[in-house]
Amino acid sequence: MPEAEAGRYDDGCLSSAQWRGSELGRSFDQHVLPCVHSRSLEEVQAGEVLATEGTGLSSVELRDVLAATFPSTSSSVFALEELSEPEPELEEELLRRLLLAHAAPADPASGRLAKIIARRA
Repeated sequence: MPEAEAGRYDDGCLSSAQWRGSELGRSFDQHVLPCVHSRSLEEVQAGEVLATEGTGLSSVELRDVLAATFPSTSSSVFALEELSEPEPELEEELLRRLLLAHAAPADPASGRLAKIIARRA
């Protein structure tokens, strides 16, 4: 496509380079993390899994995330006192390592999301 013609189609549209990645990433994390925890709560209440098993997060990480995500919710709803540390299987551990290698090092939410994706995959 000639440059003059290509320019017509770009008017008023944002390319991926024009989006503020950090804002988009935070919005995504703020949406996805509560969704995962909501689903995990359903599984905990149904007696299917413990919260750490459903998310792949350690009990400390889970407490931190829940305090930030659901501040008015009692930790007893997620049965936090009964938690054991999650034991990843081989495939989960490999995926977790891959995702953590590409996670934002300064953003704890990025690492947590990597663990959750690896567990739920």
